[in-house]
Amino acid sequence: MATESISERFGSDSAFTSDHVEFVGFSEKRVKKLRALLEKCGLPLTNLMGVSQKNVYYGTATHDSSNGEMLLPRQFWYIGDSERKKTIVHELGHDLSPFNADSNTAYGSEENRMRTSTHVRAIAKQSLLTNRYLNPYHKKRAESCVKFPARMSMASEIQEALMRTFEEETHAILIELRYTNKKHLQQVEAAQKKRMRKLSRASEFTPILTPPESEPLGVDATLIDLMGDDVKTVTDIDQKARAYFNSGRTFLGRLFGKHIDRRV
Repeated sequence: MATESISERFGSDSAFTSDHVEFVGFSEKRVKKLRALLEKCGLPLTNLMGVSQKNVYYGTATHDSSNGEMLLPRQFWYIGDSERKKTIVHELGHDLSPFNADSNTAYGSEENRMRTSTHVRAIAKQSLLTNRYLNPYHKKRAESCVKFPARMSMASEIQEALMRTFEEETHAILIELRYTNKKHLQQVEAAQKKRMRKLSRASEFTPILTPPESEPLGVDATLIDLMGDDVKTVTDIDQKARAYFNSGRTFLGRLFGKHIDRRV
């Protein structure tokens, strides 16, 4: 199947509008804020059907893959603007799961989606093998895959479900970190590569990012598939991610890398 551009797939920029998304439990002001957070991030919203307010204050945002709904705790409105944007990007990573055939259109083709799913599985396996994880949350999710299957009472289907959850989180964290902390991903990649050499498995190493002087690979190739027609290179990804996280910041916020919010 040939890869189509975003405009060919959806017509103009409709893939990035939230007109079809249902917002439940938010004030009009917060709905406006959510629309801006979603539409400016640069990821297609074609799989997202709704955003709802959880009836809890603390907790993490979640995504319900059965109906394409993003669920946000009340705490979401009392964290910094950058943290809100990280949350949105992470949850859209779940929404654009490469393990879901419904994402074929967002990726441009089934071949593109399958390429991403293969890469994500490789990074998940490599993380477990090297014990070098993308971030502390990734390590925590890995513990369920490492410890629980050792119990004889665990059925194989439960083990597979745990691994699938870990792979889904691997994908969402890769997307989030590529937006927010490329340098950290480079450090994790270097640590995994070093460990693979020590394990005498250097030939099996899978890059997380695009190697120097190479065509886009890994999570970079994924984002080029997903983002708009104006994103064709690694530099384009860098610029779009930077623009998203700098938008709405004050001069001092941009200078010091922080953003002090008024409550929304």
